[in-house]
Amino acid sequence: IHHYAIHGCLYQSSILNRLVADIISTIILTQDFKGYHVDHLKYHHSVRDFAKLTDPDAAFLAYLGFLPGKSKAELWKLLVCTVISPHYHYVFLMARIRANFLNAPAYRRLMSYIWWSLVLILSIKQGVLTEIFIAYVIPVLFLYQISAVIQFLSEHLWFAEKRKDETHKQFHLRCSW
Repeated sequence: IHHYAIHGCLYQSSILNRLVADIISTIILTQDFKGYHVDHLKYHHSVRDFAKLTDPDAAFLAYLGFLPGKSKAELWKLLVCTVISPHYHYVFLMARIRANFLNAPAYRRLMSYIWWSLVLILSIKQGVLTEIFIAYVIPVLFLYQISAVIQFLSEHLWFAEKRKDETHKQFHLRCSW
């Protein structure tokens, strides 16, 4: 939903798309509308950066070791090792925390502080901290990060070269599924 809101495809209203994206990204601790809009549309979908090392998604995959030239067996092994790696989860979680509590616009940082404070306070007050941790925090923090790396890997043909005879749109379509 967040992704479609960034593209302006969820609602006809840009204000409603932004509102939904910011609410959802607060709840699941992902990048705010503005930051994601810049990373996703300015860099990820740009003619110059799409699926290259200057694309934020591709750069993260390269950082994790998902680079051209590896065999399928090596890539599968790397994926398994990545999703159980404390380092991967730490790096990704720290980026998510920075995106929500440090780098987001002031109104969005405030949303994050309010939401996560309410989750913590109400969980303690209601005596359901363990249940909230198991049913909400683990899926939002760790299962999301596992699904994200799988989604990143399967979204595009990363590090492909644009053919001289194809337009950017044709290249984008060839490298996306």
